[in-house]
Order: sequence, then C-alpha cells, then structure tokens
Amino acid sequence: MGVDDVCGSKQVANDAVGSIRIVASFSAEEKVMKLYQKKCEGPMKAGIRQGLINGAGFGLSFFMLYCVYATSFYAGALLEKYVPNMKLCTMALSHF
Repeated sequence: MGVDDVCGSKQVANDAVGSIRIVASFSAEEKVMKLYQKKCEGPMKAGIRQGLINGAGFGLSFFMLYCVYATSFYAGALLEKYVPNMKLCTMALSHF
C-alpha cells in the first residue's frame, strides 16, 4: 500500500467535495463515486492483506506462548510423579 495509492483516492474525494456544485450540475455523482471506488481498490486490498498477516502473526505468537505453558505444566507433572518427596514450593519454583 503505497502513499500514491492513498493520495489518489484522497485527491478524487477532495476535488469532488471542493467542486460539489459542478459535479451536481453535470449529474456526475455516479461517475465520481465509481472513480473513487476504483482508486480505493488498491489500498483496500493491501489493508486486508496486512490485516491477515498481522492476525496470523498474533495468533502464532499466542500459540507459541500456550505451547510453552503446556510444556511447563507437563514437566511439572512429570516432576511430581517421578520425584515423590518434592515440596510444593520447590515444584512451583521449577516452573519459573
């Protein structure tokens, strides 16, 4: 998503609002709307793509976090099972 893509759509909107009387007198509202929508297609696709990438990265980071938690609790359960004389405080500190 480049600056030029966003600037193109902003320019169309600015020109349409700035000369609203001319647009209305020539009944060119539909033409201006189609031009604006065409200019917004590129930034919209780039924004959707960026949102999907950000969401996947965020989800992956939480997946890794919970995998570490699961491994830690599994290791704690193994310690509790195979080391019977371990105190609760010592076992809790082994997680952190």
